[in-house]
Amino acid sequence: MKFRIYSNFYTGSVRLTTEMFGVLYPTYAESVYLAGSYDSSLSYLDYPFILNILPGGVIRKEVGDKGFRVDIRKYNSPHIGDNIIFLIEDEDNKVIQFKPAYSVDYVDGVPNVGGYNYQLSYENVPFNKRMSFYYIVINFSGNYSFSKKLSVIFVDDTGDGR
Repeated sequence: MKFRIYSNFYTGSVRLTTEMFGVLYPTYAESVYLAGSYDSSLSYLDYPFILNILPGGVIRKEVGDKGFRVDIRKYNSPHIGDNIIFLIEDEDNKVIQFKPAYSVDYVDGVPNVGGYNYQLSYENVPFNKRMSFYYIVINFSGNYSFSKKLSVIFVDDTGDGR
């Protein structure tokens, strides 16, 4: 099945479910997020912080590493249900989204934003290319803000030839 979604507004989200009538109840499958371009953001959030990033923006994948940890600084008025999506963009403006998107939840009654809470996989990362790493926060109301872009290069030191 193929379909397209065109938003009449700047942002939105669509929650997709699956169901076999008479067999299963609706089950969450995926969410699709719609947002304006990076340049349309009215303000920019702080840069993401990557644990163990080296000078020059080098992020090394070593033997046994499945991913890397990222921190974002607490932004203005976080709420439960805000979505945080991490992205990389190459020199040709091709954008890759890291999966999954994260939702803000509460810990001890406080929105859980900050700290190296976000584990991102190396699975779809192009290695040995200069990239821009950033994130977008889409809040429950559909408003969005991008972060500033961090210049990075992912280096694979595992010896698997990627």
